[in-house]
Amino acid sequence: MKNVIKKRFHDSFAMEATDWEFFGEQNRPKGYASAFNNYNNFKKRCRAFIIKIRKRINDVVSNDIPLNELLLGELKVLEEEVKNISEKNFNEIDIIADLFRIIAHLLGWDCLDGKFYRTPIFHQSKEQEIDLYNYRINKKPVGLVETYHRHTIIKQLLNSGISYEEIALIFNISIRSVKSYEKASYLVELYEKSFKRNE
Repeated sequence: MKNVIKKRFHDSFAMEATDWEFFGEQNRPKGYASAFNNYNNFKKRCRAFIIKIRKRINDVVSNDIPLNELLLGELKVLEEEVKNISEKNFNEIDIIADLFRIIAHLLGWDCLDGKFYRTPIFHQSKEQEIDLYNYRINKKPVGLVETYHRHTIIKQLLNSGISYEEIALIFNISIRSVKSYEKASYLVELYEKSFKRNE
């Protein structure tokens, strides 16, 4: 049965993974999913993502001035919506719409007529390909599978009477991270959606 999320601001592994995507897993604290319970922290991280995205747009969308201006304009609208997030202001639909519009422009849609006006080309240099391969082989970042397994193992250990302190030592993480993994029941559904749909 699907877990129903009853709070607007809640533990979010999806947001934690997004944070890792922009800033690197090694540079962000583990168990940070619980920080998104607080809307001020959510806004702060979203604004940090927008700064990174703006810089990247200026770096890579340099030969198509209309697209650059379009994306930066959409990003400005998104930034204003993020600034307006509050306990009382339910503007999530507008934020989601802004994000989909940015994605549409990046993938070639334009002019509100459902037609493609650009063909995006993604290029990976040999050096980038080697770096990516080495990172995946050597660094082994904590992804969804490992995070899901940590959640289930931590729940089992707690149910068998092992303390938060002992589990923190076992996993070499903070007690706060242990508690965050314990509460992360949303990982079960996320894991099943991602890995069990073809079974």
